[in-house]
Amino acid sequence: MFIKAGNSLNLMVKTEKLAKNLEVFKDKNNYIPWLIGGIFLILIVFTFLSEKVLFSDVPQYLAVGKEFAGVSHAKVRNTPGWLYGWFIGQVLKVMPSLNAVKVLNLVWFSLTLLLLFLMSKRIEVLFLYLTSPLIWYLAPWINPLSLISFLFLIAYYFFNKYKLVNLIFGGLILGLATAIWWPAFYFSIFFFLSFLYDRKFLDVIFVIISFLATFFIRILFDWYYFSMLFFSTLRGLGSNLSFLIGEAPDGLPEHSILKYLIILVIISPLLYRLIFVNWVEKRKTGIFLVLCLILFLFNFQFRFFIAIMPIIILLISKNVSKKELILGLVASVVIVALLTTNYFLNNNSIIVEDLKQIENDLPSEKFIVGYDGGSEEEASYLDTLYWGEKIKEFIRYSEYKLGLKGEDLFREYKFESKSKINNLRELELSLKYLRTDLRVYSNVNYWILIGDKGNVDSDFELFKVYKALKVFKRVGL
Repeated sequence: MFIKAGNSLNLMVKTEKLAKNLEVFKDKNNYIPWLIGGIFLILIVFTFLSEKVLFSDVPQYLAVGKEFAGVSHAKVRNTPGWLYGWFIGQVLKVMPSLNAVKVLNLVWFSLTLLLLFLMSKRIEVLFLYLTSPLIWYLAPWINPLSLISFLFLIAYYFFNKYKLVNLIFGGLILGLATAIWWPAFYFSIFFFLSFLYDRKFLDVIFVIISFLATFFIRILFDWYYFSMLFFSTLRGLGSNLSFLIGEAPDGLPEHSILKYLIILVIISPLLYRLIFVNWVEKRKTGIFLVLCLILFLFNFQFRFFIAIMPIIILLISKNVSKKELILGLVASVVIVALLTTNYFLNNNSIIVEDLKQIENDLPSEKFIVGYDGGSEEEASYLDTLYWGEKIKEFIRYSEYKLGLKGEDLFREYKFESKSKINNLRELELSLKYLRTDLRVYSNVNYWILIGDKGNVDSDFELFKVYKALKVFKRVGL
């Protein structure tokens, strides 16, 4: 009875504290809550009005989603998150439109806002989060990073609690994040190293078991859809390994002083406030952030920083003044304007218009897309932008060429030992990417090029030039 009474008293105290913090929203003299509401409404409008769709990785996630929804017009390829693509597919089954998927980012942002406020009890944290240029930079991007960011914040909350049950919940969340997005595996290792180094060995084992329990969702998914338990895990590891040894098809990301300077403000113009954090008290968080930064140096891309951005916002929000908030807002407006100028009046919308004309000019046709030396993903780009029903299929140029040659091997990676002694055997490991479709494509009579780059085969001739696309037809058709 005493324990129950104590719990009830503790709940009452917490409720009173929350009610007190919510009073700030009722204070008519405090303009910050009104600014927060206005900024969030502008973010919603910004997300839906953005015309750019073809951001990095978006064709992968959206193409997978369209495949699971049954509205795809091109074959899908490897993605860091099949499970998230499946989730998008369930949304598209209900409402097959780009805007339906854009809503997801706004949902994850809203949930992160709510959790940040519940964790900090400070309205300033909401303002800092919504004015982060990184939020606006990623708002129209269709990928799981906003969801992963939310899940990492939940994990961070649990890992800051002492009780084992909280750490187990944190492990479950990290396992789920890794099931959704493979790179979360590395962040999970950083969580374990940073927050569990002083825990008992048995505690660590329990947390790892909880991690594996939810990560197992990914394994079951692979087994069901690919008849291979570790299909996406092996492909994820293979992609990471090829990236590290410089064999990735897209190469390594560029590093520059400018990119390093931009990251100092893209998370928040008030990032300098990290120097005021009590790092002795927050040493575990500090270790975690340093490990994440080291990882980012290998693949330095702005979008990945959103994974840890809410944690950073939580740290810098304490004792921030209204003057700093307003100056940060002004700086954010300038940064967002510079970073997102190409989100509007983008050629993506022009391509959409061309595809609408093409489906009327050539209904029920299949199209080869791309050219020798061009991006393998151009067919996927068109499928990402196309939401009609008349076009049958966009075929990758690489698949077309393999079909002509009668080959099924797309790419192969070999790792072999080279002994410097008189060794009897050498070791060779081989990873092959094989075609699943053995068609020759001799019945495909049309070819699309995006823009002015590239050439088609000699047995095709120009059919029609659209605003952004060129369509060729087979000679003699």
